[in-house]
Amino acid sequence: TLSFDKTQPVGLGPLRMTLTSSEPLASKPILAFQPEGSPSPIAIPLTVGALNTYEGVYNIHPFVPSGQAEFRASARDLAGNSINRKPNGGDLMVDVQAPSGAVVTAPLGPIQTIDSPTLAVSLTLDETAKAGTPPTLSFQPPTGAAVAIALAGDDTNWTGSLPLTPAMGNGFGEFLLVVRDALDNIGSNIVS
Repeated sequence: TLSFDKTQPVGLGPLRMTLTSSEPLASKPILAFQPEGSPSPIAIPLTVGALNTYEGVYNIHPFVPSGQAEFRASARDLAGNSINRKPNGGDLMVDVQAPSGAVVTAPLGPIQTIDSPTLAVSLTLDETAKAGTPPTLSFQPPTGAAVAIALAGDDTNWTGSLPLTPAMGNGFGEFLLVVRDALDNIGSNIVS
């Protein structure tokens, strides 16, 4: 049986795992981790723990593909019987993908700033923001400092307003996003 020190899905950072055998083994088993889409498995170094128990750590880094990963264990018991299979609990969901968002304004651009209009801003995230950590959205006008947009909402849907002034100049502005998901993946990508 394979167990992990974190609930799934798992994000960035060390993942501690415990492999438990139902019987004594002739030597330490071999544990291999294969992320989704990976061409070859990765061996996890194991140390002996309690009776029939082996422990290992793997650092989930940003380049581990998000998705379903699989573990396989190879071992030989004291009678010389060998086994090579997925242990119970040998599936793992990995999420290292940063969240992103789509921004829509009303009215749509281009916008004249002569009369200092206020735009309604809608932000839709592709996954829920971390509880207690709302996304931050700002607007960088063609001229001048970025303007923070106070957002209200929850989960994936957020709204705010953006006052525009003639002092912001002519040309293209840019929205800037920072959002953290439940696994502390930080994203800044705006898809529209």
